[in-house]
Amino acid sequence: MSNFTDFIGGGGGSASQINEVVTLNNSADTVTLSDGRVYLKGGVFETNPSTYPLASTSLSGTVYSGTNFSVAAQDTSPLGIAWDGTNFWVAGNTSKKIIKYTASGVFVSSFSVSAQVSTVHGVINDGTYIWVLDSSTSRVHKYSQSGVYQNVYWTTSEGVEGKGLTFDGTHVWVVDSSTGYANHDQYTLAGVYTGVTWSSVAQFLYPRGLAWTGTHYWIVDANGYIAQYDSSFVYTGVSMYIAGTTSSNLSAITYKDGSLFIISAVSLKVWQYSPTVGVLSVSNLGGQNYVRVA
Repeated sequence: MSNFTDFIGGGGGSASQINEVVTLNNSADTVTLSDGRVYLKGGVFETNPSTYPLASTSLSGTVYSGTNFSVAAQDTSPLGIAWDGTNFWVAGNTSKKIIKYTASGVFVSSFSVSAQVSTVHGVINDGTYIWVLDSSTSRVHKYSQSGVYQNVYWTTSEGVEGKGLTFDGTHVWVVDSSTGYANHDQYTLAGVYTGVTWSSVAQFLYPRGLAWTGTHYWIVDANGYIAQYDSSFVYTGVSMYIAGTTSSNLSAITYKDGSLFIISAVSLKVWQYSPTVGVLSVSNLGGQNYVRVA
């Protein structure tokens, strides 16, 4: 049976805990010790978290679920996405339209925002109205669910290069990034800045979207990364390079029923990333890292 060579948090022996990460001299996908403890190899993910119900999905974040849908027939530069509980809404910058899809990615309808918006770079749906960010003018415009303009807009006064919107159920967050800063600014639905801003520039320079899961924030970076922050805006250390799956130029992110949905403005697809049990593969003292899952 394998021997422990190093521990990365958590004690050894029978006192070890579910979700601790250790390094073992082994290469198997799963390792079961003589006392019944089960460890999952770093870089190997259990995509059905119920298999190991005590293991925390926060150790790995998410991996590609194998599900995606294309928006290419409707737009060739999608720069925003929102989930309203029933449908996806995509901000199409080429078409200057807000495009509605079913939960499975089937096109439903669209409406034009070209009379008000020059650069369509974000969309949210608060359940009553749809709000669209124009990054050229730093304005957020208000529309009915059927796309009728309400002759209302407000200005994102805290930044000069708005890249995306998200709605946390109470407030609107504007992603604002340029050379040297990557800020996330909080506004009321009336467009009043609350004074709350946090930065992700220490980790990633080019955020293009933000999603709120109810417990964490996730940013998507144009260079192909997604990264997790807690409710106090502290980086959790969980980040993933996903451009190998989705292609580069990630442009927006939203959250639906436990999964993240991410748009690539190159592949013109919405990609689903779902919770998993496991940890990323990390070399440590020549061994293979494992996480205890049972």
